[in-house]
Amino acid sequence: MTNCRVAIASESKSARKKSKIHMATRSWGWLGVLAACSTVATQHCEGNDSRCRDTAAASRAETAHSAPVSYSAQGNVRGSELVVFMTTFHNAAGVVRFNATIRTLSVLTSAQIDAVVVDSSPVDVREGLKDRGAAIHQQTGSGKAAALRQAAALAARLPNVSADTWLCFQEPEKTDMVRKWHQALSGLDPAVGVVVPRRREPEFGQSYAIEQWHSENFGNGYLNAVAAGQTESLRDFPNLDWFFGPLAFRAKHAHHWIDYRGDGYDAQMVPIVLAARAGVRIADVPVRYSAEPEMKAEEEGSVDFVKKRFRQLTALTPVVAAAIEAG
Repeated sequence: MTNCRVAIASESKSARKKSKIHMATRSWGWLGVLAACSTVATQHCEGNDSRCRDTAAASRAETAHSAPVSYSAQGNVRGSELVVFMTTFHNAAGVVRFNATIRTLSVLTSAQIDAVVVDSSPVDVREGLKDRGAAIHQQTGSGKAAALRQAAALAARLPNVSADTWLCFQEPEKTDMVRKWHQALSGLDPAVGVVVPRRREPEFGQSYAIEQWHSENFGNGYLNAVAAGQTESLRDFPNLDWFFGPLAFRAKHAHHWIDYRGDGYDAQMVPIVLAARAGVRIADVPVRYSAEPEMKAEEEGSVDFVKKRFRQLTALTPVVAAAIEAG
């Protein structure tokens, strides 16, 4: 029988944990950080049983320190009170991500949620995205960050958008997230200005490629450890699922994302920190999100996708950590 043991560091060891992470960063680089973190919140499994990683993540999620989310009797957020904006690039129609994008646009249309899409695909591919109920705009700048800024600005300028409208960013392949936005944004304290959904277990572990599950759990753990050390500039900052992707902010806070001159995925993450330092309240909201099965089938065990996750982890995490520590 597979034996799975999970060891979680207690709060009394938090200072020692931070010291180990700092020393590892200075002395051994990212592999050292990984080794140091593994001594504080580790999962040991004999054999290859996915239940081990599911149990470990669930335990971490339950014990992780996070600022509580305040709810009020506001009722449910209606489709007219939120806009979803996305960026797309597909080399060809009919591939896994293109098909997922089509499904996402269809779900948005069925839910009567306004959507803005900035696309940099070849013209013939872009034509396949049209007539799906969303406004498709050709990307004018270069790169993912430029597309995000353009999409956020377009969403903020829609005629039905007010200062308190929720502008929700998500990747187009995350179809199930469309079904979660109303839940994630309903009943929040009016003071909340930014919402970062957090994937819950067992859905996270079951629906993602195991390599991505490991890399993103580690990335989240490291950035949350860095943020926990900023007790003055980021007071009451919650633990976040930084690497999930989806986030929502009220339109009056859109400038944090539109004005930030990032190059890649940092254009999603760093403005969260900038907004918090400007006094905007950040909320971490758990959602039972499941990735598309086709995504896991394509990515798990693929060297190309493992390299992609490794690049995201080693290139992105230092940039976001530096922004967190800048205050």
